[in-house]
Amino acid sequence: MKNLSILYGRETVRCECGLVQFMTERQQCRRCKLSFIEPEAPPDPVTAPLEEVQRVPQPLNIGGALRTCRRALRLSQSALAAKVLCVRNYISKIENNRTQPGISQIERLCEALGLPVRFFIELCEVRGL
Repeated sequence: MKNLSILYGRETVRCECGLVQFMTERQQCRRCKLSFIEPEAPPDPVTAPLEEVQRVPQPLNIGGALRTCRRALRLSQSALAAKVLCVRNYISKIENNRTQPGISQIERLCEALGLPVRFFIELCEVRGL
């Protein structure tokens, strides 16, 4: 990634794939999805202070677990949306982690999938999908 200049008050960058574009909110290339931010090296557990090495809890990835369960049951997004009484786009947004459903919506999804809520949450934690 090469920073070209600031144009119209927005940062302009060139990705390794050659695309010249404005810096995105997600800070990744629109074409190849390569991140513009250099990944930080993990701290060395021997030399780093203990508080830096401690694991930070990650948010649940409900979307990946929902997609896995839905596909295992061979349901389309439209069929699941009909069971949950919502629109298909909402199911898509959950699966792509663009929105997080509330607990009542998670309960309705689990009921439609025939899964206990506890099992679904554990699937989100264990698989880290």
